[in-house]
Amino acid sequence: MLAKDDIAKFIVKHNPKQKREELMKLSLSALVIVKVHLEIEIQQKRKTMKKILVLIFIALAVNCSAQHNHGGGHGDEEDKPSYKELPQHGGEIIDAGKYKLEVLISPMNKEEKLSVYVLKKNHKQIETKSITGKVEIRYKDGTTENIDLIALDEKLISEPKQVGSPANYCFIVVINKKEYRACYFYTGLTKN
Repeated sequence: MLAKDDIAKFIVKHNPKQKREELMKLSLSALVIVKVHLEIEIQQKRKTMKKILVLIFIALAVNCSAQHNHGGGHGDEEDKPSYKELPQHGGEIIDAGKYKLEVLISPMNKEEKLSVYVLKKNHKQIETKSITGKVEIRYKDGTTENIDLIALDEKLISEPKQVGSPANYCFIVVINKKEYRACYFYTGLTKN
């Protein structure tokens, strides 16, 4: 038979709100009743936890199955970016409505500090002879610069004054008399 002290220790272990001194004031039969109720409560909590774990496992299994069967199977080439979608000139590609712009900022290049390549949605470069554009540059220090983009050899170029500084570049490109806008934040040259 369990001693009164052992039952009190069990109750305090599983229900820390109970104080051992108060439990020792109860009779042995009262302690046994409290212990039985506590054991039943513990069993119910374990059953509930098991049910929750089973539901989590089922949800994870369904989620993994849904991700695995996304329709294309393995080797679905449409999901993988092709080398043509990557920046062909080492710049950053930004959306400009119907078109994309590849922005290349080269502070060390003396002639072309800012180059903008105009691309179709499929990333094919288009001729820039009939394209005009402007860029508004807002520097981190609050100054702004508005400059024209000049068509040169399949790209638009310009020479911002503070090209190595962090700035927000907002482009307006005019193609077939329609304006296309895009903005790009340049973090500037990093210091080592």
